[in-house]
Amino acid sequence: MYGYKSINGKVYLMHRLAYCDAHGCTLADIKGKVVRHTCDNPRCINPEHLLIGSHSDNMKDMWERGRGVNLPPALTNEQHPQCKFSDEQVAEVRRLYEAGAKRKELQTMFGISKSQVQRIVTYTRRT
Repeated sequence: MYGYKSINGKVYLMHRLAYCDAHGCTLADIKGKVVRHTCDNPRCINPEHLLIGSHSDNMKDMWERGRGVNLPPALTNEQHPQCKFSDEQVAEVRRLYEAGAKRKELQTMFGISKSQVQRIVTYTRRT
């Protein structure tokens, strides 16, 4: 859990404030950037542990340090250890939906949850 600080009624992330203070910049200067923790402690505000970077840099850090709990981008549906549907079954659900089948019908037909039907027909991944 990150540390927060309220200033004039607005809430800021403490590590972002600490980074700016230590590097003589403003929050506006680092807008769109991520302040990464080299110590992997979200509550840490030690400027020596903070680096500026992109979201991609932060995700790379996560995977390199073994903290990733989501699928790495290279894994496909059937490669995931918790996969319950083949790529062909997913394609069939999508085909039937596009042909006019109702989500409730697909839920019953394939024995899956309402949210799983939603993810399949909208091409979204659970993360």
